[in-house]
Amino acid sequence: MKKIGLAIALGKDANSHTRTFIEAINYSLKNFPEFKQHSLKIVNDEKSSEGGEKAAIELVEWGADVVVGHFSSFAALAALPVYSRNAIPLILPASTACELGNYNQRSDIELLKYQKDNAALMTYCIDDCIINHQGGTVYAVVQNNDYANRMMEYIPMLADVKIVRDIPSRVEKRDTYLIVGYSEFACAKIRQLSQTQIYRILLVDDSDSHDVYNACILRPQRLSRVRSVSHISMHGVKRPYWNETLLALSLACGLESREEGKANTNLSFSTYLGLQDFDKTHCYGDSILVSEDVD
Repeated sequence: MKKIGLAIALGKDANSHTRTFIEAINYSLKNFPEFKQHSLKIVNDEKSSEGGEKAAIELVEWGADVVVGHFSSFAALAALPVYSRNAIPLILPASTACELGNYNQRSDIELLKYQKDNAALMTYCIDDCIINHQGGTVYAVVQNNDYANRMMEYIPMLADVKIVRDIPSRVEKRDTYLIVGYSEFACAKIRQLSQTQIYRILLVDDSDSHDVYNACILRPQRLSRVRSVSHISMHGVKRPYWNETLLALSLACGLESREEGKANTNLSFSTYLGLQDFDKTHCYGDSILVSEDVD
């Protein structure tokens, strides 16, 4: 039996991704006997640096053999040194910070992740907006907080896109809007934008949630999202981070603490959801970015 630590924003810090994480855990307990054999402890990382470090210390003191979670990159980056010092592998279903690439430099596995990093994500989003626009202006509406400002740093400098904090006073029907920010921010902005029908709204990362979809008043011609696709044959769904959480939980059951894997090498693990391959950066091999319209 293994001790599997689980870390996510809880209580007042929770969001729609918290619900996905917990439902995926409960789904795994119900459907996978291999998962039910292990002890679980869930802690609140407050989706912040301070909360991530506190959560990591709590799980270390509990005796965790492996940890799954930390959807917030801020929490993950603060927690990683704690886990690394204690030789506890961290499996990240959702975090996208480029700084995560600084880990796995030693001979043992420090982290495994399922998402492309922010640089790849923002480049893909901007390219998709520009390639698929209908002659209007492309806007990136960026929340003024640490999370969104960090994402904004990876918007290509010469891209033909206007970066704004608020919706322009004049909204044209052919415009495209990429929303970068937490789900509460995205809900507020999509309500403003959807008072009239425009061409396209694109959601990504924390702005991509059912709460945001439901905040739409007049649906744009295209309500889209960019996400990382990780295929599961029987148990997968399109909800953001559902597939990745199921895969991460299955991997946690088979991954041993202090398991060794040379830096800059591919890795493969056999799990109850099938074989999982990871590339030289320890990113899940079957993870690709796609743009799709929300039904």
